[in-house]
Amino acid sequence: MSGKTKRILYYLVSLTGLLLAIAGTILEWYFARGEYYILPIVAACFLLLPLNVILHEFGHVLFGAMAGMKFVYVKIGYLIFGSQNGTRRVRFTFVSDTAGETGLFPKSPKHVRGRFLWATLGGALLNFIYAGVWFAMYFFVSRHPALLFFEMFAPLSLYEGLMALFPVELKTGKTDGLVAAGLLRRNPEELIATHVLAAQGYLYKGGFSEIPEGILFESPVVRADLPAWHALLLLRMQYFLSEQRESEAHAVLLQLEAIKDELSDAAARELSRYTGYFEGNFTAERGPLAGVNLLETRLELETDKKNSTGRQNSLA
Repeated sequence: MSGKTKRILYYLVSLTGLLLAIAGTILEWYFARGEYYILPIVAACFLLLPLNVILHEFGHVLFGAMAGMKFVYVKIGYLIFGSQNGTRRVRFTFVSDTAGETGLFPKSPKHVRGRFLWATLGGALLNFIYAGVWFAMYFFVSRHPALLFFEMFAPLSLYEGLMALFPVELKTGKTDGLVAAGLLRRNPEELIATHVLAAQGYLYKGGFSEIPEGILFESPVVRADLPAWHALLLLRMQYFLSEQRESEAHAVLLQLEAIKDELSDAAARELSRYTGYFEGNFTAERGPLAGVNLLETRLELETDKKNSTGRQNSLA
């Protein structure tokens, strides 16, 4: 089945599932003889800040934390909760291609594939847990308007979890189900993503000098438009700079500039920052991707350590 056919099937299944979930929500309210004000409140929440999407993204955070992953940001619609330049804050974005998105990185380079898989499936798992608990509450516990509000989101939560596991690549990226399948099959793109995550695990408490070169340079060939490949190239460039191998770092920079049109806006800004380094006007402030795709840029810290060692040797 071609990618286009899968996407069409996904949208048909998604629309059917959404209509069934909405119908189930209304039937729950009807048979519970709920108060009339509850239904418009549920509808408003679904449209403005959907509980099923919040649950899904929190599931990634929760199960990711259980697997030793560190939360960076969560995006729900047009709201982003997380770090920006090292500060926790809530901010608004005018661009929203996805209903939700979560950024995590591992605290350790060990067992990265398993950690990534667990965090990837965490969103759907929490949706299923929520749906199971509140369906049970609806059928086996005496009904109350306060409980009914949460019970009415059970069908939508079940729909959210099932569609997240549908293995397809959309225009906005891969579903959780397709990412999980790629991790289990060790597909090239997911393999590169695990290399990036492993490097981030080393960077969490150390520096670029601690990353084994195999993680950064022994990777399969993938398409140049993949975000994981862009992240790996940026890590390679930062690694070379930390090792004072500027000619090799500049060669990687040229690779990135050749695919600049494929980069996200944030990655393009990060690239411009390093272009400035080679033009002699490098600044040491944290880049816009710090803490998201590449952790913090450890180049300045590594340079400071080397300069400090050099000063100590000269004094001796």
